[in-house]
Formats: sequence, C-alpha cells, structure tokens
Amino acid sequence: MYDYFCAFIVGVVEGLTEYIPVSSTGHMIIVGHMLGFEGTLADLFDVFIQLGAILSVLVVYREKFAFILNTHHWFRTKGPSLLNLAIAMFPACLLGLVFHGFIKNTLFGPMTVIIGLVLGGIFMIAAEKMHKHFSVTDVDRTLPVPLSLAWLFSKRQHHRRQPALGDLQKSGSRLHLHHGSSADVPCLHL
Repeated sequence: MYDYFCAFIVGVVEGLTEYIPVSSTGHMIIVGHMLGFEGTLADLFDVFIQLGAILSVLVVYREKFAFILNTHHWFRTKGPSLLNLAIAMFPACLLGLVFHGFIKNTLFGPMTVIIGLVLGGIFMIAAEKMHKHFSVTDVDRTLPVPLSLAWLFSKRQHHRRQPALGDLQKSGSRLHLHHGSSADVPCLHL
C-alpha cells in the first residue's frame, strides 16, 4: 500500500514539474529518496511516468515524425531525415554507453541532483538579472530589415532556395514570419 502512496506523490511531482523549466526527473529522484521509494520498482516507475510526456511530444509533433519516418526521407542529407536524426543522436548515445555506470551511480543520486538544481537556479536567476528588459518602443524601426535579410540569406545558403515573398509580411512596426515558411523558426514580432 505504501508503494501506491509513493507512486501517487511522485506522480503529482512529475505532473507539476514536467512542463516548467525545472528538472522533473531531479524532483522525482529527490522526492523518491525522501519517501524511501528507490530501487528497481522506483526506476521503472520513473521511466513509465515520463512516457506520458514523451507521448505528448509525439502527438504534438506527429507531422514532423511522420515526415521523418517516411521511407522517402530516410537518407536526405539536408533537413529532417532519419539519417540526420541518427547522426545527431550518435554522440550522446556513445557517451551514454561508455559512461553508463558513472552516470547512473553518480549523477542520479539525490545529492548530485540537489547541487545541480541549486546551481541551475542560481544560473537562471543570474541570467534573468543580466537580461536587459526593453519594450517595442525602445527598438529602432529599421532593426527588422537587417535581421530579416540575414535570415533570408542564411536560409538561401542552407536550403539553396529563397522563401517566397509571401513568407514575409510587413505591417506597421511588426514583421511577421508566416507559419509554414521555408524554415520552422519562431515568429519575430517587433
């Protein structure tokens, strides 16, 4: 019965911390340690409870995953492809394989997680303090022009094609990058 209680508490912690900028896994490790919920059962629970978050990413980006998994796109050298995904994952997989024991025994301990969370919190606070706050009225109205030109030329070199003029729309002091343009980049609103 105590395992069910621990699972409920750790599940609540996972649900509260998964989509905010803190380590949900770190919090689950700390809470699990505090409750004495450790070992193989706890490890298995941690993996399966995060499966929901992983599946939600698959649902949100299902078109991108379907595109990558389409056999016509497996070996493309530019843009999303199974080959590029494998190349991008290879270094992390190799390091994980080589250092598995060290990672599992050292980095997943509660003290290491606490130190990482504290240092990460200090870094985030320092970054926020150093961040210069400004408003739209503080920005020179000519700034979007060189930014969009640099973006256009970088995409032209990368994709060997320039986006259609319809991809960009200027209205007043706002420059919009339409969804579905030649690259999937966030909108620039000035």
